[in-house]
Amino acid sequence: MPMNEHEDQIQITSRQSSSTSRNAFITNEYDDIMNGNSLDNDETVIVSHNSASGYIGGYPTSIALDRCKRHVLAPYLRFISFLGWLPIFRVGPSNQSFCESAINFVYPVLVICFIFGAYTIQCFTCFRRDTPFIKTINGSVHCSDSIISQYIIPDILHSVAYFYCFYLYRFAGSEHLQTNMQRTFLQARPTDFGENSQKKLIRILRVFLYSGIAIVGASFLIQLFHLIIRINRDQGLALLWHPMIKIHDSRLIVLGFFLLAGFIMLDSVYIALVINYASHCQLLIVYIRGLKQKIIERTCNLENAMKEIQNTAGYVAELNDVIAPAASIILFNFATSSILGLNALILGRQDDFDVATYADTILSILLWLTLLSIPFVQASRLTSYCRSLKKLGIRVRVRPFVYQNEPREDLDSFLQFTSEIKMRAKLFKVPVVSSTLFFMLVTIALVALILFQLGILSIWFAPQN
Repeated sequence: MPMNEHEDQIQITSRQSSSTSRNAFITNEYDDIMNGNSLDNDETVIVSHNSASGYIGGYPTSIALDRCKRHVLAPYLRFISFLGWLPIFRVGPSNQSFCESAINFVYPVLVICFIFGAYTIQCFTCFRRDTPFIKTINGSVHCSDSIISQYIIPDILHSVAYFYCFYLYRFAGSEHLQTNMQRTFLQARPTDFGENSQKKLIRILRVFLYSGIAIVGASFLIQLFHLIIRINRDQGLALLWHPMIKIHDSRLIVLGFFLLAGFIMLDSVYIALVINYASHCQLLIVYIRGLKQKIIERTCNLENAMKEIQNTAGYVAELNDVIAPAASIILFNFATSSILGLNALILGRQDDFDVATYADTILSILLWLTLLSIPFVQASRLTSYCRSLKKLGIRVRVRPFVYQNEPREDLDSFLQFTSEIKMRAKLFKVPVVSSTLFFMLVTIALVALILFQLGILSIWFAPQN
């Protein structure tokens, strides 16, 4: 074979290998991911990276993708399948048995019924998730004055977020997390270390996932504590406009079981939405860090750098338009529960809170504030990294270093491009900036301190004799 033909064949093989590696992560069968199947030795995907993109070849990247698929993506897909957003058995319709098709249809219906049953029981018992304290009159609770603001509106928002994701995964065929994960891993280099390393990225994504599951467990224990406090205080469970179910009534066990089980499902929806948004932000942050490193080291020219920055702006816009709406909806519920819990804590003295009620209310507030802060913190971090690309344009223009041989016109074009590009993470369609969040926190802290010093607010309680 002539030498030129041999080189052409090598180039074609390299391009085919690179194309295969870029599509392998998404085109893998869903059941392979769910079953945790890894790449066999003879099926290892070799990723060929060209010098223009700053990629270094091969084997470790395929291993990192496989590890991320098994340790991060597969558990997350099982988690959202538990919520009914994805089918339990996802194979072709012609390959599904009757039982598998029936389960795929019936299971989400049961999940939806369970969620709406939890809404009903929570409203029927006037069960507040911010504090266990409920006023009772003649053995029954009367929360009709606040039933719309405390129960109906939050439940509507929760159901809207649930059905939005149900449509996104079931009918729109959303694979944003898989695509974002593949893109970030292929952009990262196996030789990177520290914050940009593939190993650390996998570790962070696993921390997000398992911390979310731990929060569901913590929320279950807090709500169980809620229920125990209410039953012990009232010697039963008071219902809305109905006689109290006494502590020795077997119906109390059934009602308490369905109430707590329903909360597990409701909290799982919350956690799935928070994890999804936080993971997307983290992947984009790592992607931007890698892009900045490539530009600083000049492993890509300025023209390709501008193209990649423009693509990054599209990824951030996709996050704001597709992923952020569901996260924004549930943030309203987190903020409402936090405010109501703080209000109950402040009014605890006049409501004769005991130590257990105070402790449970404080734990509830910390839980809701934690869930509220995660999306805002991740969004503000992403915005900061997006803004750092503008600073990078100034840095390249003022101190070119490796770009010192570039024409001045190209450097001016890069500076103008980076100064005009707009990339900001948004929640509620409002850009999230760390300086704004810090200013709001400082203002709230100062106002609260002044109110406590003036004696307008007080959370201390006097032990009951």
